[in-house]
Amino acid sequence: MSRPLCRVAEDGAVLTLTLDRPDRRNALDEPLLLELVAALEAAAPPRVLVLTGAGNAFCAGADLGPLKGITDPEERRRAFAPHAVRISELIGRVMLLLADPGRISIAAVNGPAVGGGWILAMGCDFRIAADGARFWFPEIELGRAIGEASNDLLTAYAGPALAREIIMLARRYEAAELLALRLLNQVVPAGDLAASAAAMAGRLAGMAPDALATVKRRIVAAGLAGALAKPWGR
Repeated sequence: MSRPLCRVAEDGAVLTLTLDRPDRRNALDEPLLLELVAALEAAAPPRVLVLTGAGNAFCAGADLGPLKGITDPEERRRAFAPHAVRISELIGRVMLLLADPGRISIAAVNGPAVGGGWILAMGCDFRIAADGARFWFPEIELGRAIGEASNDLLTAYAGPALAREIIMLARRYEAAELLALRLLNQVVPAGDLAASAAAMAGRLAGMAPDALATVKRRIVAAGLAGALAKPWGR
C-alpha cells in the first residue's frame, strides 16, 4: 500500500494537512491533489485547517515530470498543456473547498510557493510564512499565461498594477516583501512557523464558528466570488 501524499493530523478542532512529496518539493500532480480534495471533503465544518508542506518547500507548483527529456520549447508547451488543464481543474476544486464559509484556513508556508503552490496559499484565509520562503509565478517564462481564474484571484488580492508585476515579470518575492504588500499576515523564523500557525489556529478555533462563517461569506462575496466562479481548467 502506497503512503499518503497528503498527511492529515487532527488536534481538537484544528486539522493540519501536509503536502507530502518532499522528494518533488511537494509539486502538484493528480494523485496529490485528489488526496487533498478528499481530505478537505472529509473535514466536516466547522473546522480550522492548517495547510503546509513537508521538507523544505511548501509547494513547487505543477509537477514538470512529464516534460523530462523534452528540450524544445514549443514541444514542451504542447506536451504540458493537457497536464496543466487537469492540474488547474483540481486546484479549482481545492479552492472552492477552501472558500467554504464553515472552514477557516491558514497556509503555513515553510518554503518556496511557486505557481499553483502560491495559488493554494492564497486560497487560505490567512498566510504565515517562514522568513526564507520565496514566491513566484513561472508560467510566463514557460511560455504560458496563468489560468484565468488564478489571474483574477491574484488581481483581486493584489490589485491590477501589482498583479502585472507578479505575473508578467515572473518576479521572485521574499516573504518580507509580501508582508509589506499585505499579501502575507505574518513572517516568522522557520523554527517558529509551526507554533505560530498553531497559535493562530487555536485562537480561531476558540471563536464563535457562526460569526466567523458569516464574515468569511461576506468577504468572499465582496471580493473573490467572481474569480472562484471562473473555470479553472484554462
